[in-house]
Amino acid sequence: EFMHQEKFDESLEAYPLNPEAWIAKGLKVYKSDFNNQLKCFEEALKVDASHVKAVIHIAELFMQNNQYKESIEFHKRAIDLSPNSYVSYLTIAEIYNIQGDFKTSIEWCKKLMEVNPNISGMQFHKGGNTIRDLLGLNYARIWEDNNG
Repeated sequence: EFMHQEKFDESLEAYPLNPEAWIAKGLKVYKSDFNNQLKCFEEALKVDASHVKAVIHIAELFMQNNQYKESIEFHKRAIDLSPNSYVSYLTIAEIYNIQGDFKTSIEWCKKLMEVNPNISGMQFHKGGNTIRDLLGLNYARIWEDNNG
């Protein structure tokens, strides 16, 4: 692992203004080190504040760490930078689902399908669920809450 770090450090020394190099270092060198990954992704944003990939990596890092408020904040920033960033719509919908806010989850699913109408059958994350499944599950939960 130390050897990898040396190579990334050399690359960053030669190309300090390359946000992709910072992202790569965060992903490869600090695979399970939240703080150092976050620092690398933040460095990528210092180089290029509109680098959508860096913003999404930060958002996903917060998601993995169950820091949902922060994850939503960065995913919304990614959407502002790139309105077709379907991963951000989906993750926001998923977070609201996890938190039990099914109506808001449905709203984000609908926003996603407005951006990409062909996405309803796409699987997300590792669960194998689709957008259609998430919508159906949320509608069922709302109905259950209202009908007892």
